[in-house]
This record gives sequence, C-alpha cells and structure tokens, in this order.
Amino acid sequence: MTESSAKTAAAYTQIAKTTLQLAHVSELLWLFHQVNLPLILLKGIALVGRVYPAVEQRPMQDIDVLVRRADFERAAALLQTHGYQFSNKASLWNEAFAREFMGNVAYSKAGVAFDVHWHPVTMSWF
Repeated sequence: MTESSAKTAAAYTQIAKTTLQLAHVSELLWLFHQVNLPLILLKGIALVGRVYPAVEQRPMQDIDVLVRRADFERAAALLQTHGYQFSNKASLWNEAFAREFMGNVAYSKAGVAFDVHWHPVTMSWF
C-alpha cells in the first residue's frame, strides 16, 4: 500500500467513524428535545463543520455534552432507557464515584462514547 492510499484509507475510516458518531448525536439531540432537556455540545462535535470543513480533519474519541447539574439524573436515565451504558474505559472510577465527585460520566452505545458533563471542568471537586 502506498503512502497516498494509506492516507486515503485512513481518511475514509475517519469519515465512517465520524458519520456514526453524528448519527448518535442526532439521536441524542432528538431524545433530549422530546423531554425538554437542554444540552450543549462541547469540544470536537461542536467544531465539526464550523471550524473543520471536512469531518476527517477533527477525529473524536467521544462526544462531549453539557447538561445542568440539576438535570443530570434525568439525562442519565434517558440515556440508559435508550440503550446507553455506563462506560469506565477512560477512567478508573465507578459510576457512583463519578456521579458524586467528577464533572462528567461516560456512557456508550454501539461503540460510540458520550461524556455527559454537568461541570465544564473534570474533577469539579478541586
């Protein structure tokens, strides 16, 4: 495989991954809208299409969203009802600890990871 074809293959792989992530974001936005639960898209997902004209230019490991702390339990329940599960792949914390002390909790479904933040900075207890 030439260097050019390897770069092309990597770009197509990234496009496929981002397309899957965007489909999950669409689902998430619709679910939250249906129950009148506001959220803000953060980091990479908020930049795709605005700062980066091509999706393969902004790879993302996960999708970050921000909800109000008062809405976190509703958001977590909504995600779990629709097949998202707590994911500790990026952290050594269990869900109870993350809910109590961290600024976010990770969930995943079908290989797409979401970090649901209620504080803009991780480790909000600092």
